[in-house]
Amino acid sequence: MPQTKHAEQTLVEKVEENRDTVRFDILTYLLANAGQDKTVSEFIQHKGYSNQPAVRRKIQRAFQDLFKQEKLVAKFGLQIKKDANTRLYSIDKNAELYKDFHKVKPETVLQLLKQRLSQAQRFELNANDHAWLNTLDSVLGKIYIAPDTLLLPAPEKEQVVTAVYQSLAQQHYLQLKYENSSGKESELIFLPWGLMFKGLTTYVVGNKKGERNYRTLALYRIDSAEITSDEAGLFDGFSETQSFQQFCEEKGIAVFANPDDKLEEVKLRFYQSGGHLAQMKLANEQILVRYTGSKCHRPSAAADYFELEVTARVLIGRKFKEWLRSFGAEVEVIAPASLRQEMLEELKKTLANYQ
Repeated sequence: MPQTKHAEQTLVEKVEENRDTVRFDILTYLLANAGQDKTVSEFIQHKGYSNQPAVRRKIQRAFQDLFKQEKLVAKFGLQIKKDANTRLYSIDKNAELYKDFHKVKPETVLQLLKQRLSQAQRFELNANDHAWLNTLDSVLGKIYIAPDTLLLPAPEKEQVVTAVYQSLAQQHYLQLKYENSSGKESELIFLPWGLMFKGLTTYVVGNKKGERNYRTLALYRIDSAEITSDEAGLFDGFSETQSFQQFCEEKGIAVFANPDDKLEEVKLRFYQSGGHLAQMKLANEQILVRYTGSKCHRPSAAADYFELEVTARVLIGRKFKEWLRSFGAEVEVIAPASLRQEMLEELKKTLANYQ
């Protein structure tokens, strides 16, 4: 299934992944039912979420968070009523911003979320911000999200994608057939915690039943997936005190970090390359020094020749080494000595392939 179709399904997924997404879910649900009183239970049933107490409490908090945002409450006319012991939530059809928002097609709202606009842009609306809603269709039609690799996207099985999304929403284990990058096939009972989109590839992050450590599975490598009746237990999944995004960032999941990977200070020298590192930093505390003319390590007669020395603390793992290799002769590892020697030995092996 193409990634664009995944984007259309993103709003249906797990409460655990991102509270901002759930609040956006709630907002669009109330917009679609403007003028009608809705309960938390009706929202849960509509979205297909599990009605387990822990999940229900999370969604109730998401409702409370949304209705605490004064600007949004005022402009959308968000209203809370009490009927016995039940809270009723609604949107006033006569509210200022609702009239403009109502003109936007649902498909456009989904595309808007896919562009990963910040929480501030979605929720902290200023006095004139609602004007951009009327131009979304024309603007989004001029956005092209390019692949970050020369490789064609791997096909994903629609049945697998559907089962994974259902598992995320219901917090049920999946029975999977999976083939790793070495071609080895295995069967496992797996609980998805969340999805990571990296380029055109989707990864499922979760744990094998009976294990606490997380695993990252490429969705296109899952041959089959069936949702089971086995619900997630109290200690399954990641901590409820953090979002799925925070979990991924802390564990280095985007760079496929291994437990043995070390955070070390590296010093790199780039030869007329690496200029983008001035903006796209390796680390927040990165030090970058630019050399030109006679100050260069390898002076050149070219007028525009330059060299960069970059120092930063990075996680030295597979992805970092792949990134280094992509520069070829345009980069030199100065430190640490162990990484420099490793790169040298690998270059010798590469050279041997061409002799």
